[in-house]
This record gives sequence, C-alpha cells and structure tokens, in this order.
Amino acid sequence: MSEQQLFSLQEHLKLFGVTSISNLLLDAYHALAIQDNELILLLQLSRLIEDQEKHVDLLVYFEERMGIHRYSVRGILQRLRSRGLVYLPINLQDCTPSEAMLHPLYKKLLNWSDTPPQERAKEKEKPPEEEVVVLFEHLFRDINEVEYQRLRDWIVVDGWPPEVVKEALSIAALSRNLNFRYIDRILFNWQARGCRTLDDVHALEAKRNQEKEAALNQEKEVPVHRPASRRRSSAKAPGAFQVGTVGKVQETPEERRQRFARLEK
Repeated sequence: MSEQQLFSLQEHLKLFGVTSISNLLLDAYHALAIQDNELILLLQLSRLIEDQEKHVDLLVYFEERMGIHRYSVRGILQRLRSRGLVYLPINLQDCTPSEAMLHPLYKKLLNWSDTPPQERAKEKEKPPEEEVVVLFEHLFRDINEVEYQRLRDWIVVDGWPPEVVKEALSIAALSRNLNFRYIDRILFNWQARGCRTLDDVHALEAKRNQEKEAALNQEKEVPVHRPASRRRSSAKAPGAFQVGTVGKVQETPEERRQRFARLEK
C-alpha cells in the first residue's frame, strides 16, 4: 500500500468520526488499577458524551459494542462506581450521558499527574476486593453486579481477608459448586471454628487431615473376626478312632470275623 493510499484510508476512516483519547489516561490507567475491559468501557462512554447521544440504554449500548453480557456490563460499572472513577445514575436505562459522569476519573488523573513519580508506586494499590474478583472470573465466568457486591461485602463488611475469600472460592471451584450460599457456608464454618486468617484455615485443614489419617490407621489395626465355617472336613486326623472301634484306627477282616464269633458264643 502506497503512502498516498494510506493517507486516503485514514481520511476515509475519519468520516466515521473520531473519539479523542487523553494521553494521560493511557499513561495512568494501569496505575489507577483500571483493567483493560474497564478502559474500553470508559472510552465508549467518552464517545457517547462527545457525540451528545441522548436517552441511551447504557447496558444495551455497551453490550452490543463490547460483545459481553449486560450482567457483565453491570459488574464493570459497579466496580468503576465503587472505586470512585465514574458517576452514574441509578437507572441506567434511558439516561443522558454527560460530562459529569467522567468528572471523578478526571480528578484522579489530575491527582496522579501531580504526584511525584517516587510516590506513585506507594499509591499503586488495588482495592481489596479486586484480586478476589479477578480470581472469581478466572475460575468461573464474568461477574455480575449482585455477585460483585456480595464478594465486596465479605471483605469490606464482614472483614474477611481477601486471601481467605480466595481460598473459599478455590474450594467451591474444586467442588464444582458455584453457589454463593455454599461459599457463605464455608466462611461461616471457618468463623464458627475461630478461623479468621489463612493460617488459621490451613491449621484447621491440617488437623482434619491428621484426624482422618489416624482413623484410617486405627481401622487397619483392629483384628477382623471371621465366623467359623459350618462345613466340616470329611478328612480324619491321623490317629483318630473310627466308629465302632475300640482303641484302633482300623480292623482287619480276620479280626472282625473272630470278634463276631466270640459274640455269638
């Protein structure tokens, strides 16, 4: 393709419109713990605002352009909202996109740009529930808004360390049981046994394994009493007396004849 053809192609693409992207956003989005799919959604939202679209169903709009289910869209929006990156109305249907939606993001970008480079590394911390969400989506599927809020409540409200919740998710994945009641029951059982840290959970599991091993070893040591066979052997032990004999194992025909002769007398 010649340089002239490439220039013509670029001009042709501009006919479809161009969305301006701040270089500051591209530089800082990873430092602000913004995932790639969240960045794409923010860019799509920026496009809506620039095009001055009105009365848009955001769930349908993002679902069609990002190729993900609207439940996943809700989960992404919930994460952005809870981390103070966007402002969104409660009703996402038939809303009018406005610049105010991205004001929280702009403020974070300006604060990041004003922060000295040596201090940015200290501030580069993900929300406590973020790593749990990443594990959930790796083990199961994209998270929806309700599930995200439940995961966040386990950490923020109930006070579970993220690594403990991740351990419960791993157990649920091994059991192939994606049921939040099941995961909640795992956490409840740990709490009832005084487990609050991952070390406590590992100690409890080690104790259970020791008890199981001890029970198996005890079963192996217990002698097994088998009932005696009812069938008697027809073979006779050496030296055994035959029926009708006195003190002898066998009687010759001549001895038997003489004995009968004595009885007849």
